[in-house]
Amino acid sequence: MKSEREASLVYFDAAIWISFILKESGRYDHAKDELERLNRGDTAIVSTLVMLEVISVIRQRVTQAERFVGINSGAKDSIIKKVDTKINEFVGHIIQLEKQGKIKITNPDMKIDPFFTSALTILQNHKGDLKEFNYCFICKRNILPSYKFSGLGHFDIMHALNAMECSVKELVTFDEAFNQLPAIPQFGTITPKVISKKRSKSSSSDSP
Repeated sequence: MKSEREASLVYFDAAIWISFILKESGRYDHAKDELERLNRGDTAIVSTLVMLEVISVIRQRVTQAERFVGINSGAKDSIIKKVDTKINEFVGHIIQLEKQGKIKITNPDMKIDPFFTSALTILQNHKGDLKEFNYCFICKRNILPSYKFSGLGHFDIMHALNAMECSVKELVTFDEAFNQLPAIPQFGTITPKVISKKRSKSSSSDSP
């Protein structure tokens, strides 16, 4: 007899929510698949840090996607309306999931000063790695190679601290830097799940 699947407590990195809400090409389907876990019994921890980062990125991405027609009140009002609509969509989705018992909006029981001190200590000791970087995403072409730091940033570390303090065992993300998490002793209880960034067609099917 096949045993029932055990439900998990999971922490979705902000990039998962961003890719889902903005229907990012190459990432949306992966993000949707992960969020479907909430319909299969898993529960997600959503921290204020995640919500702040998602809202900040939505504001930036929606604004940058607009065709430049000059700085004027009409353009400003139009962009602000689109930004507010997308942010309200995200917040409304989170509130709905919380009412359904599929997520818990919570924060670690850690005072701000020790929280940032812990993040700073880990960041100082985390050496990361170097990679060759030779592509310009603005002009969309190869450029002369340069060095690029490859490792966990301060937001990444704070997300991991949030997950650890909320007793989460799995952190889901698109960010390959989280593969370095097991090498940091403080995060030995968390297993990162880094989703491949291989291209897939964007879809507009129903949300979880």
